[in-house]
Amino acid sequence: MPTFYSTQITNRDAFVANAPWSHGVVKCFYSAYTTTGAETTADIIEIAELPDGAMILAVSEVHFDSMGGALTFAVGDGDDDNRYKAATSVAAASKWSVDLLGGLGYVVGTADGDTTISLLVGGGTVAASKEIHTYILYVV
Repeated sequence: MPTFYSTQITNRDAFVANAPWSHGVVKCFYSAYTTTGAETTADIIEIAELPDGAMILAVSEVHFDSMGGALTFAVGDGDDDNRYKAATSVAAASKWSVDLLGGLGYVVGTADGDTTISLLVGGGTVAASKEIHTYILYVV
């Protein structure tokens, strides 16, 4: 009976160096942010700084208080402001996971500015004293 191999096992057997998805270590960058009321459309809230070579996992989450109105957040980095999640409503208190969009398998450190993970505000001005908690899980 033949045995077939995934790309990762094939790479492991070929001794591919620096392959974080093979025997990598999962880490979490937790951050908390309380809004000031000055954040408005096109403003950026930096939430994490990741090392070169990291890959964000789809189980990463953003938890937030009700922001009200038509407010949205996108999750991206300094190179692509919605690499990990397109603009999504934060009108009601909730949580959501990052979708990864074009970030699935993306290796941090590939482009300038992509090590800083951030929220991009859209749809108006955020009220003061709202809590945002992020859990960015990544493998290195």
